Amino acid sequence: MEARTLRHEPAGERWRWYGALIACVLAAYAVIWMFTDKTPFMHTPYCSYALQARRWLDGHLDLGEDYPWLELAIYNGRYYVSFPPLPTLIVLPFVWVLGVDRTPEYCITTVMSLIAAVQMFRLFDLFCRDRRMALLWALLATIGSNFLLIGYNGDVWLLAQTAAFMFTAAALYYAATDDEADGKWPLLWLACAVGCRPFNIVYLPVVAWLLWEKFRKNGLTLWGAVKKRWYWLIAPACVGLFYMVLNQMRFDSPFQFGHDYLPEFTQSPDHVQFSLSYIPWNFQDKLIGMPRATGDGWLRFSKAGFAFFITSPIYAVGFLYLIRSVVGRLRGERGGHVALIALIGACVSVHLLALCAHGSMGGIQWGLRYTIDAIPAAALGVALLRRPEGEGLDWLLPPALVFGLCLNLVGTLAILNDWNIFL
Repeated sequence: MEARTLRHEPAGERWRWYGALIACVLAAYAVIWMFTDKTPFMHTPYCSYALQARRWLDGHLDLGEDYPWLELAIYNGRYYVSFPPLPTLIVLPFVWVLGVDRTPEYCITTVMSLIAAVQMFRLFDLFCRDRRMALLWALLATIGSNFLLIGYNGDVWLLAQTAAFMFTAAALYYAATDDEADGKWPLLWLACAVGCRPFNIVYLPVVAWLLWEKFRKNGLTLWGAVKKRWYWLIAPACVGLFYMVLNQMRFDSPFQFGHDYLPEFTQSPDHVQFSLSYIPWNFQDKLIGMPRATGDGWLRFSKAGFAFFITSPIYAVGFLYLIRSVVGRLRGERGGHVALIALIGACVSVHLLALCAHGSMGGIQWGLRYTIDAIPAAALGVALLRRPEGEGLDWLLPPALVFGLCLNLVGTLAILNDWNIFL
């Protein structure tokens, strides 16, 4: 598709594709629900956002008491949620109606993951003439990747990460279309993503570039777009101001979400959340660290994380498309989007390296869940690399999807049921 717009078709036809996508995602989650103690409507004890929403409704910013099993910041003798605040707004209506103990965080997360999958499908649908390919790519980016680990799970960390994935996918989709009216959404959705996972701010240059392309295709200069659509900046600015004011009121700093005031950091000054010294170790041992063979001939996986391109094969497939594109250009083939693809690659690389600067890089996990945050942008890069009419490498997609789905299903069940496949 040369023009990046929605296909002209009845809404029912479009929703049949959405329905097929949603059914596939729910089928994968159903396997997890059947073979673990998880259910789609359960309330989680790791309910930091629900507790915070209840206190906000009661007129307080702190939690009022300690919950030892949660990661709480302690500042001036008070206990606060140590994570960015936007997911609290997502669960707040449920807390208001149902109460803290009945808030269905698992259902909320599942719905957000379905929305994220639809946004990924819409993004690929802009670039794939064959809609079946768009469906396969969307599945590879979600249940065929490490996203399967988090997309159904309502625990505080994973609810926030799923929300960030959803908002980032939506921001990139609305920025990538040719429709000028869609330009009112990308900065707002990206601002919401930052309120769930602050490192997602790294994709602001990508969104800005896509918006500039959108305005140019609609006959607007950059200054002309600012004069015509300046009010589109109000909503994302208000979201950012909300974060800063809340941070200032809680921690006396507009840029402090509270993680620095976790006891593990305040009681051990040498133990810091982020450090450049963590990068070499995390890069070698986790980001590209491979599963290890044991003396009995079996592979064993590290619960601290292992190679991100194994559990999220969209990265590996995308790298092959990149190599194909580079070789093609060396042979004289013409291709577009070179600067944008380079920008996306730079932003994804910076994001992954920044994640390596984190002390735990995700803690106990299957795969390397922090790297899930970069999948929407990486997927956009793959969509730009791929020829709309099809690629010789497209045959890789079905086996990559089967491999990613099976590996992540087994791994998710293993980490939840404590199977003996770990080091």
